[in-house]
Amino acid sequence: MKKRSQSAPLRLLFTLILYASLFSGSETLAEIVGVWEDKAPLPTARQEVGVAVLNDLLYVVGGIDSTPAVVDTVERYDPDSKQWETVAPLPADLDHVAVVAAEDRLYAIGGLVFASPQSATNAVFSYQ
Repeated sequence: MKKRSQSAPLRLLFTLILYASLFSGSETLAEIVGVWEDKAPLPTARQEVGVAVLNDLLYVVGGIDSTPAVVDTVERYDPDSKQWETVAPLPADLDHVAVVAAEDRLYAIGGLVFASPQSATNAVFSYQ
């Protein structure tokens, strides 16, 4: 069996870098080779959020903060300005909420409402 050269991964990386520099247009090397990049941190640390993209803006909706409390917080990220902005809150505190963008609106669907015990909701909210 032929032994693979240990320099093969390095040659592949340099080939990708060369290709990226010659032919990539607006793509970055990170986009071509699948490398994670740091971006501006989310202003409110949360888990169990809903996420969707509307008009090229990333929305992070509801969730549970670090206290831990269920929140109505909605924040959006603009990749062009690399900035987060807090926008109108949800009408209710929700976590595990499904979020989808359709026809220039953001929809928050279902999720869990904080109660003792937590209970599911059939609420649907829209944001424009």
